[in-house]
Amino acid sequence: MGRLGADAGLGLWPGGTALHGKDFWLVATTGGSDRSYQADGHNLFPFAAFLPPFQQTAQLCGMRWLPPHMLFGAHQVSQKTLAAHIETYRKRLANYPNWPELLSTDALAPTPTAIPDKLADQPG
Repeated sequence: MGRLGADAGLGLWPGGTALHGKDFWLVATTGGSDRSYQADGHNLFPFAAFLPPFQQTAQLCGMRWLPPHMLFGAHQVSQKTLAAHIETYRKRLANYPNWPELLSTDALAPTPTAIPDKLADQPG
């Protein structure tokens, strides 16, 4: 976020509260298929192993982490899959914040994310 985040009071520096209490919903696409995000895949780790920086940013800003909305292998999906993904996204936006998982108690409270063994074994 650099200085813009500090100047805008977004929550990463003392006194920043603009994002406090808001939801953090990561919506992203990947070039790799879901299979590439496995221990034996191209990326060597499940996609969840790439989420801690986003989760930590949400935590530091006092935001509630929501489950990501992902489209794996976006450049190679069928039109039918793409249309279904877009429709799900559209419906979720239209119904926000009345999602079943948001209406339950503290199901989405921040929890520490374990570091995968492969990362823990890395030097440095």
